[in-house]
Order: sequence, then structure tokens, then C-alpha cells
Amino acid sequence: MDISSNILLLITSMHEANAELSEKLMETQSALNVAFETIDTVRSHRSVVYKLYTGEEIDNRLYEQTQSQLNVMAAKVIECPVFGSRAERRLLAERLRLLSRHEEKSLATHLVSHGQAIRHLFYACDTAMVTCIGKNQTSLQTYNERWQSVMEAVEALTQYRLSLTTYRAEYKADIQLTLKRGGTLISKIRNFHYREIERPISLDLAIEQLSNSLFKLANKEAIKPAELYLDTTEISQQLISVYHQVITDSLLSLTDQGQFKA
Repeated sequence: MDISSNILLLITSMHEANAELSEKLMETQSALNVAFETIDTVRSHRSVVYKLYTGEEIDNRLYEQTQSQLNVMAAKVIECPVFGSRAERRLLAERLRLLSRHEEKSLATHLVSHGQAIRHLFYACDTAMVTCIGKNQTSLQTYNERWQSVMEAVEALTQYRLSLTTYRAEYKADIQLTLKRGGTLISKIRNFHYREIERPISLDLAIEQLSNSLFKLANKEAIKPAELYLDTTEISQQLISVYHQVITDSLLSLTDQGQFKA
């Protein structure tokens, strides 16, 4: 997921006198691309780990590649100053390296670790964005409100997935917890319009699929945890796309308001 073309439009609109701002934006662009590439790697690794723990067949070559790629991305993250202090970047890099070390943990623990890594990458992007936006209060307020909405949805997705790791169809309490967290996730995503966040059609289709699955569950129809988890894969991808768009819109608004004009 690359945002180079969007930021390039910004840079070409700048006057030569704004060379310092142009350089700042280029640095932000490069770091954000690293972050989103790393998020994709973490998601790929989590997908393989989930299959491994639920008895599905996995591609061992792909598993080894994602293990190795996590270490590569960890090294790249450290070299992005806009993500925070050196200590903060090292901590994030270590989280990524820990994911690549196969340890006998519960599936829930693995999912939590992957979810934490993705959230910290979102925080790293947020640090870069807040620094880039600077003192433009209008853009900063809009960005922060949208950022908060996306993060609430990401957290709701994490909690829903965790409920699936202990879900047992014969236990009413497990069903009720899954229904409750699934409903919260759908609500958080549908609330995007209050922050003027555009929902991709594919995200609407994904939550519609999740709604259908929850309806079946509520009506005691047979449905496996793996099927419920599969519903979240597209939602996860689309939430990342939404945050990607929030970033792009925020950067474009800086040009509209004249922050990057001579």
C-alpha cells in the first residue's frame, strides 16, 4: 500500500522556497510506506499462524518468508526518525522480531501480540502525521477525530477476534460474548459517517457478511469459529485502507489550506 503518488502531487505543488517542508513531507512519505508495508507483513504472518493453530494446511515456504520479512521490516522501522525516539523505535522493532520467533503460546496470545504490533504501527504513523501537520489546528483536529474513530474500530475488531479463540458453540455465554463484540464492531464502523469518513463499498459488504453470520449465530444455526474469523479478514484490510485514506486526505488538506504554499 503506497502513498507516494498522493504525496508527490503535494510536493510538486510547493514553491521552491518551501524546500524544507518538501523534505519533511518526503521523509514522512517514506516512513508511512514502511509502516503500511510492515502492517501487511504482520497481517500475513498472523494469517499463517491462525491456520497453523486451527489445523489448516499452511504454505511452509510462505511462513518462513513472513518470518524473515518481519526481521527485515524491524530494521527499517528503526531507521524512521518520524516514528518517535530511538528507544520507541527499538521497542517497536523488538515487538516485530518477537513475532518471528515461534513459541508455544495459545492462539489468543499470538493474536494479541500481532494486534499489539499493528496498533503500535498505527501509533507510529500517528506520531509522524501529528508532526507533519504541525500547528495547523483545523487539519489536526479533523485528523485526530478520524484517527480516534478508526482506532476504536480496530480495537473492537481485536476484541471480537479474541472472543472467537475461546468460542464454544455449546456454551451460551460464549455465543452471547461473540454476538456482543460483533455488534460493537459493526457499530463502530457504521459510526464512521459521523466523522465524515468515507466507507469503501468493500467494507460495507464485509460488515454485511459479518451481520449475516451473527444473525445465523443468534438463531442457533451451525457456524464454525473459523467461518466467523474469516469474516474479519476483509474488515481488517479495509480498516487499514480507511486509515490510509484518512492520512491522504489530511495531507491534501494542508495544501488546500495553503500550509505548503510559498
